[in-house]
Amino acid sequence: MKPNNNYTLYFNNQWLKAGQIGHEFVEHALHFKNGVSDEMRSYGYNGGPHVFKAKKYLELLIAKAEDNGLFINYHIDELMNITYELLEKNHLINATIVPIIYLKDGETHFMISAKKAAPFTVRENLQLDEDLYSSILNISSSGQINFCSENPFFFIKDGILYTPKVKEKEPTGIIRDTIIECAIALGYPVIEKNILISEIEGSEVVFFSNQTHEMSFIQRFKHFTFSKNWRDTMAMDLLMMFRQQATNEDFRNYSII
Repeated sequence: MKPNNNYTLYFNNQWLKAGQIGHEFVEHALHFKNGVSDEMRSYGYNGGPHVFKAKKYLELLIAKAEDNGLFINYHIDELMNITYELLEKNHLINATIVPIIYLKDGETHFMISAKKAAPFTVRENLQLDEDLYSSILNISSSGQINFCSENPFFFIKDGILYTPKVKEKEPTGIIRDTIIECAIALGYPVIEKNILISEIEGSEVVFFSNQTHEMSFIQRFKHFTFSKNWRDTMAMDLLMMFRQQATNEDFRNYSII
């Protein structure tokens, strides 16, 4: 993320304007795997921001950093406070937040920045041609839809929620886990398995999720079409509960684009 020069960010125990530090060395560190980063989302709640599962995201980021030999002297509660103060200083409510831990000149650095984002959004009637689905989904040459942490994929068939199986010891992703938790809490069956593209034929609903658009419903995928209205399926219940967890609010007035 490249904030503008007037933007306030947190860098190594101090609040700075973005123009006071260079970002090219941060990108350089991440490019050469000298650092770790993640993205969190905040949503409007009672006139202020609510950071979705912030503690979980930050705990995973620190664990990932420590696995790479990077250690920072911050308690989780401190990082939570910094995150909310960052939003306050920049007058942000709906935002994407990016914490970064990286190594430069033998020292570990910590930076966290944010930028304005759209409120909780839902896209529907997506038409995925080959270029689009190959860039969004992780599909093997044999036609298997594999787990993709950036865009976790789901389909509903005969009242069952299916999603690609995650390899052993591979991080499952907080968004994916949240959707599965919602399904289980609502009493819907969930199956995690190796999925071939051909298996989605006859599905009621096909969708993926990410930090930019919380749920994206696919109407056409390759030569398959899915005409059932997702609002008339368990997908509607999943979206309602997911949105409640993300925003801490009742389900109302979400955006469909």
